[in-house]
Amino acid sequence: MRYLTLGSVFLLLFFTEMLPAQSQQIVSGQTITGSVHWSGNIRIEGDIVVAPSGRLIIDPGTHILFEPGTDKSHSGKDRRHSELIIKGVLIAKGAINNKIWFTSASQTPRMNDWYGIRLSNPNSTAILEYAVIEYAFNGITIKKSNPLINNCQIQYNFNSGLSFELGSHPKITGNIISENGYAGIICNTGAKPVLTDNMITKNDIGLINFGTAQPNLGNLNKDEQYNIGRNGLFDNLTYNIHNHSINNISAENDSWGEKEDTKIAEKVYDGKDERKFGIVDYQPILGSSINIEQKILLSQNQKPEPTVAASPKVSQKVPSDTQSKFETVPKSITNIKPKTKVEPQSNLASAVPDSIPKKVVVKDTVEVPLSPPVHRLPIVKKSKPSIDYNQVFLDAFLDGGRLILKKSRPIITDPKRGLKMHGKVIVRVIVSRMGNVESATVLRGLNSYYDGLAMEAARKFKFKPGTIKGNPVRFSTSLFFEF
Repeated sequence: MRYLTLGSVFLLLFFTEMLPAQSQQIVSGQTITGSVHWSGNIRIEGDIVVAPSGRLIIDPGTHILFEPGTDKSHSGKDRRHSELIIKGVLIAKGAINNKIWFTSASQTPRMNDWYGIRLSNPNSTAILEYAVIEYAFNGITIKKSNPLINNCQIQYNFNSGLSFELGSHPKITGNIISENGYAGIICNTGAKPVLTDNMITKNDIGLINFGTAQPNLGNLNKDEQYNIGRNGLFDNLTYNIHNHSINNISAENDSWGEKEDTKIAEKVYDGKDERKFGIVDYQPILGSSINIEQKILLSQNQKPEPTVAASPKVSQKVPSDTQSKFETVPKSITNIKPKTKVEPQSNLASAVPDSIPKKVVVKDTVEVPLSPPVHRLPIVKKSKPSIDYNQVFLDAFLDGGRLILKKSRPIITDPKRGLKMHGKVIVRVIVSRMGNVESATVLRGLNSYYDGLAMEAARKFKFKPGTIKGNPVRFSTSLFFEF
């Protein structure tokens, strides 16, 4: 038997320390024509185009970090912000405990740091699962394409989380679409998305519909349009649905945060408000609210709060303990049934005792050698994922919702420093278990003067302490300030 000398041990430790902790690839604009695999940290400084002949596969845990306000290729829809333009195949399948992140590379990210993902691949596959898309102009723009977007978090985007255009027919299932600056979802001419089991909340408008678009948010007719619905559209600032189209919208079997028809109608703009528009059919209403616990489990694998770590982000390592902060849920978020893996064993091995002779004599006296004793591994049963009450929760998950006890308004002492600008500043705050503001960051700003006033006012807010199932928790919420 060989042993390592003391010198060998020191050399091994030295070279181990010299290895990089996490590799990072910087891409300053590129057209992918073949097959490319992304993993680790990918830093984007220019448009990435997957050509019709190209194929981009992204591994779980990959962080795609877009340099804010940068497009060294000076191309695409926005020549000042980088884009991921998909004309070929995109396979981005993360895991609930190891998501794929499309985000800003900034230490203090804001809406519109990059442009977003653009899918225009009518003849190719596009799948996004367990991904986070944030801080873009439009999170995902879909044009003449039919992607599958499942169990993703689409948040903090300047204009919209999802934008459907020109004959796109995507299937959007099990996602959280929240806190986008204008709309969670925009549907344009000819788009016919099918939306099931999504939570659409805390946007200015949940879904807005234009032209000849006709989204399907729930249709209980037993035909080719059948869709179980089960979406949750609630707590959007202006409207949950704004139908600016002549077409009717089917939104049956959805949850609205209210059960009274008059209350639901207040947040739905359609032909009942302006006759030239189509009607939103939201009857029947989902008998019980959406399964909030499932959405909490989906949102659990978040970055540490507040976000102060230097970029780039490091892929999260999944602990071996299945009852950790990270949850494990199969592809269908509606069926949380962890599977148990059993090592295969032969019938002979399972029928004999632990102490086995090297050979056995059968009736015709032929000696038959047996396999060595089989040592059975213990069967480890995976626990059902549970809620980690130490995370920072979306305020939409709170028992009874968010309640502000004390507000504060920005005080403008020097209007000239505001440069006569007018608009909205959105500030995201983290609230402690006592209801006090721990931190405040600007998601969408006007200029440094107004942004500073908004943050100063936000820190003075006081909230009713938040709970989830009676457990005190920290939570995040967005505050809007008009200048």
